[in-house]
Amino acid sequence: MTTPGRYGKFRRLLILGVWLLVGAGCATLLIAAIRHQNHSVCKAVRIVIGGVDRRMVDSAELESILTDGHSRRLVGTPSGDISIRRLEKKVGDNPWVKKADLFFDSKQVLWVKVTEREPVARLFTDEGVSFYIDGDGSRLPLKDNYPVELPVFTSCPLQRRTWTKTDTALAREIAVLSRYLAANPFWMSMVQQVDVTDSREFELVPSIGDNVLRIGDTSDLDQKFNRLRVFYERVIPHVGWNKYAALDARYAGQVIGVRRDGQSAAVDTARASALLRELIEQGRNAMRDTAVRVAPVPRDLVPDIDSTRSLEPSEGSVSDVPAQPQTALRREKSGSARPAAAKPGGAKPAAVMPPKRH
Repeated sequence: MTTPGRYGKFRRLLILGVWLLVGAGCATLLIAAIRHQNHSVCKAVRIVIGGVDRRMVDSAELESILTDGHSRRLVGTPSGDISIRRLEKKVGDNPWVKKADLFFDSKQVLWVKVTEREPVARLFTDEGVSFYIDGDGSRLPLKDNYPVELPVFTSCPLQRRTWTKTDTALAREIAVLSRYLAANPFWMSMVQQVDVTDSREFELVPSIGDNVLRIGDTSDLDQKFNRLRVFYERVIPHVGWNKYAALDARYAGQVIGVRRDGQSAAVDTARASALLRELIEQGRNAMRDTAVRVAPVPRDLVPDIDSTRSLEPSEGSVSDVPAQPQTALRREKSGSARPAAAKPGGAKPAAVMPPKRH
């Protein structure tokens, strides 16, 4: 007579044996499938490119990478002789490729799925070298005969091929500011280029007027640009476009107008309003052949200042309109530099620059 303890032990051994047989069968089938796949040949190659719609990487370029410049064939080659990891690395080495996934499906079709990097800004270094960067601050090369409509940053101290942590941080700040400009049609039309100062702060060169807009770093961009817009709408029509050499929005709650001298000609309200309307009208049409002035701007202006504090947007402010970004970029020769501001000789106003800075 079998005791209950012996029966339970026999049952456990039986279940274990069944599972061992099932596992061995699955392993055998898997090995057979792998061998069959390794002896099967590649039937086709399918390339899928995802990401932005610009297509900085095309199928022909990827096909050349996969076939070592068309020196070898993938279709007809046994699947076991195709190294997926090696091909993924080769495709991923392309600076415009953010991610590459390669795999065979059940029909022995090799799928190549690529995610493309998205350029967000075009940079010009002090030495005249130009390239794009993406949202992560990665450096991207230019593509021949394929200009991209993006905000332009000049005088960038990023000429080294290998960036430091400080360089990467600056590139990421540039990406943040560029995306902000691209998302705001008014400022995309208004800003012709962005200069990077020696202290790695940002100065915007507007399309209208002979001045610069100082915003410092990329903190509190909404507040800074709101204050600048209010200054344009409420102050500029009364004093003219060329009275100030710089408008400084780096300080909380105000815009500081740095005057060039006491002899600047003023533009009346009607003319200033007409120029602002002209700017908005330009935003409705495609901007073609727009020249980018790559020229030095005044850095050390005498702080003869006017201070406009605590400005808030008015209810009747000018509405944003869609704008088409620049499509043609060119650098002017160094002889076309922006005129330097003259130091004012008169007495300075009593406005005091606040210490708080954002």
